[in-house]
Formats: sequence, C-alpha cells, structure tokens
Amino acid sequence: MSSKWLGVDHESYWGPPITEALFDLVQSAKANCFREHTQIQLWLTNEDYFAHGKYQDALKNTLMAWTKARNIHVILAPMGYFTWGDRNEKASIIVNENGLGDLYIDALVDMVRKLSPSAIHILNEAPAVGYTQFSGVYTPAQWFSLYRDFVVKAVNRLVAVKPDILCHVGSAPYYEPLLLLDNPIPRNNIVYVIHTYYFDYYSNGAVNADSGSWSPRYYNGDLIQAKLDLEADLLSVVSRFKAANLPLVIEEAGAKSTLPNYLVFMYDLYDICRRHTLGIIHHSFTTDPPIPFGLFNQQYQLNDMGNLWFAESSKEPSTPTPPTVSNILLPLAVLTGAIIIGLVLKRKGEKK
Repeated sequence: MSSKWLGVDHESYWGPPITEALFDLVQSAKANCFREHTQIQLWLTNEDYFAHGKYQDALKNTLMAWTKARNIHVILAPMGYFTWGDRNEKASIIVNENGLGDLYIDALVDMVRKLSPSAIHILNEAPAVGYTQFSGVYTPAQWFSLYRDFVVKAVNRLVAVKPDILCHVGSAPYYEPLLLLDNPIPRNNIVYVIHTYYFDYYSNGAVNADSGSWSPRYYNGDLIQAKLDLEADLLSVVSRFKAANLPLVIEEAGAKSTLPNYLVFMYDLYDICRRHTLGIIHHSFTTDPPIPFGLFNQQYQLNDMGNLWFAESSKEPSTPTPPTVSNILLPLAVLTGAIIIGLVLKRKGEKK
C-alpha cells in the first residue's frame, strides 16, 4: 500500500487522552498518519484539554510535536462549530446561515495557520438535505451545489495560508461518493475519501441490508460470500475513482465489537485495501467500552480489535508514503482537480 494514508483516528474528548506512548504505538505499527477530531468552539474558547493545558497550546505541544518527532502526519477533522457533529448545525454551515459558514472557515484557517497539519477534513460527514432543517427547501441537486460552493470557498482560503495543505472533502450526503466524479473540485490538493463500517443491526438481530449486501452475510456467518460482496461493493466506487485518476482513501473504517464476525470483517477489509493499494484509517483510538469501535480496553491496552489493527498495519514492508500535492497532481487533460468524499457505501440513511 504505497502513496496513501495508513493510520488511526482519534476523538479528542472520547479518549483516551493522548500521550507520547500512544504515538510510539502508532509508529511501531508503521502507520503514517493520525487523524484528530476537533471542534471549532473548543478551539476558539481554548479550554483546558485534560492535563495538557489550554486546547490550542495542547494540540501544538503534544499532538503536533509528538507526531513530528515520529514522522507521523496529522489530519485534522473538525466535527462542527458548537457541537460534535449535529446535522442541522452542519447544514447551517453549508448554507452560511447567519454567517456560520464563514466563521467556520475562518476557524479552519486559524487552525491550519497555527498548527500546520498535513491535511484537514473540510466538514466531516456532510448530511443529506432531507435529514436537516432545510428538508423541502432545497432539492438534493441544489443541496449538493451549495455544498460544493462551500467547499471551494474553504479550499481557496486554506491554500492561501498553506499551499501544500491536503484537503479532505466529503460529498453531500457523505455516503454518496459518486456525486463528485462528474463535479470534482478544480484544485490539485484534494483527496477523495469514503467511510466504511460494519455497524448496523436491529434489536431482533437483523443487520440493516442498506449498508451493503455483505453486512447481513457477515452477521449470519456466510463469510466467503460476505468478503466477495464487500470487495465488489468497494470496487464499484474504487475502480471508478482510479479510472478518473482521483486519489481515494478509506478515511474511517470500523466495526462494532457487539456484532458477529466483526474481526473477520476488519481482517477482510485490510486484505482488500492491501491488494488494491487503498489507504485506510482505523476508527478509532478509543476504549471499548464505551465506544464499540475502540482499539483499547479500559486499562488502555490493545483489545482484540486493536491487536488486529496493529498486526495488519505492521504487515507493511515499510512506512507508506502519504499522498502529497506533488504526487496527486493530475494531467489537466484528464482533470483539473480532485476531492475527498466521506461516505458509508450504498447507505440510504445516516448512522449518527
């Protein structure tokens, strides 16, 4: 898996608190990136961050310093402005309601200027208009156009501050990755992303089939066909992005530890990514419980999921080369730019 991200995802207030030992672990796993979820209001108010001091200084003196010392790239992933991912707030950001979109972009620029990360996700998991307060106000096509305009504005501001910044950009809705193939962002610092999870089930034990035909197969133990379906589902997107010379990475990948065969799913996903040179970032560097995607137990030791992540990451022959502006430049005759799209493949609803 060369020229791509390989790493892990961390959520600031859902733990564990970052320590140097965590980054030693990431380095030992031969990962090359650390994706940190942030919140704009937390950044602006500069509250205390655990025992690390004020939030802005804490990120600079811990996250940025410790990753730099280990040659690990940081991807910032803001979740929202006042919240940690409320759909209606994200919608207000997209349409710049009461100037919230401009304030949000101002904060992104401030983060990049002060921290100088390798990459930043413009807006994590943009919602479908039908799940927001603007349902019935905009059509899906109008919604996508508004979102794309917002993305272009943000990218232009960020590049002016840091020309080599990579911008992770999702579609709107984030689980429809193919929308941007015909409408790519005309910039050469964009990377497309998808989010892929095995997380759906009903109280009676059924898995939500809308998340892919592979999901109920993993649940019911039809594991050979499950992997075939998973690979076909991924390649229905991956192959089209490759054909268009668009960089693509699975920016969030995970499985609920409460579901049958969750480790088999993650093992299969890593194998598929390796064979198709697709980058993958594991969600998340948290404890299980309470977060059923977490890589640690409550004693901050790697659990079964964590050991699988470490083993699969360590299979790399050497530290993978992350995407850069220079190695994602595309011939202008093919495309003038590229984008990141956040999604859950073929999902018809929201997971949050």
